[in-house]
Amino acid sequence: MPPGLVLSNGFALFVQLLATPKTKSVMPESGKNSSAVLLVSFDELTNFSNHESGLGISPIYPPNIICPGLVQIHANNFYLVVVVQQGRCDIESENRKAEITQGSFLFVPRNMVHKMTTISGTKGYFLAFTEAFLNQELNLDYLNFSLLNYNNRIFQQRLDKVEFAQLDELVRFLLQEYNLLHYPLKPMALKYRLGLVLIFLQKCIQNEEPASEINIMNGYFTFRAFEKLVETHFIKEKSVDFYATQLAISTKKLNDLVKEHAKTTILDFVNERAIIEAKRLLLFTDMPIKGIAYELGFSSDSYFNRFFKKYVLASALIFREKGRQKK
Repeated sequence: MPPGLVLSNGFALFVQLLATPKTKSVMPESGKNSSAVLLVSFDELTNFSNHESGLGISPIYPPNIICPGLVQIHANNFYLVVVVQQGRCDIESENRKAEITQGSFLFVPRNMVHKMTTISGTKGYFLAFTEAFLNQELNLDYLNFSLLNYNNRIFQQRLDKVEFAQLDELVRFLLQEYNLLHYPLKPMALKYRLGLVLIFLQKCIQNEEPASEINIMNGYFTFRAFEKLVETHFIKEKSVDFYATQLAISTKKLNDLVKEHAKTTILDFVNERAIIEAKRLLLFTDMPIKGIAYELGFSSDSYFNRFFKKYVLASALIFREKGRQKK
């Protein structure tokens, strides 16, 4: 199975894993299924230079020393930022392929099933971090960042020369602090320098997708609350009314918000979260398809197969077989 990475808190540097990393079994984020996913633990990452506990930042390395999990189909339980200074990074997710070229950045949300490759000579940076780190350390949850509000959308953007120079400077600023010898305030400095990077990325995204100040403060907040509800209840609750009632707004208003921020409907957003979980279980575990169906709240495997085929355009069995052929 392709190695991934599980993080207890903070950043993770996972391009420095060697070709045969140790793995251990951990529970997937949804938490209730009995089959474990083989993931690489953050505690096993011993190849850092200037390693701060729970934190890492790395240049983009040539493909021959990139973590194998990056170039195979996998899912992360953390957020990933890729900044490309030179060359190209290719990413393939469930519903799209994209090339991230010189002067661009890529933001990959947690739980997204994808694979990634880089061409020889590519230069840039990888940053990876968990939601727990943001909420507990930076408290960025309250800034309602739209780029953190999606489990099923990859952000990719090419910047003009001035914008990219600003982003490059912020990342270098973070890397410079990272390479310093430890001193008492270094962890705080690193946390806030990451915050500056994310604020800049958010600004770039908002420039592409303008929104009023009210929508930023209220719409993002409501959508964020909806996304968290879906993350908690998507297995048992697929009713539109349930989520609208929990948020104390009308189904029409909630549907408008979901369409604005996720470009889809409430029902499809919930169903796509279930599809992400189904893909993870199909690719990373040996759980029978019937067991996966019941695990995700379906009354029968035939109903689950119809549901899966509607969104993936292939049966669960064919998806699993093709996924394993690519490994």
